[in-house]
Amino acid sequence: MSDTPEILTAEDAAAILRCDYETVLRLLRAGELPGVKVGRQWRISRANLIRYVETGEGLPGAPAKGE
Repeated sequence: MSDTPEILTAEDAAAILRCDYETVLRLLRAGELPGVKVGRQWRISRANLIRYVETGEGLPGAPAKGE
């Protein structure tokens, strides 16, 4: 992932996570995946995406916080 840009689109994040684009949008809207809206499009930092994957927070089947 070293050649991945520092700032990702929702489409980029979906490709990296190997999930549907709509899943990424749902996570962003729910605040489970940190991101910012630029106009009508979402942007996600690569560091936040990596942290999200490493902690497993919000991933289907992952234990809820505090479990």
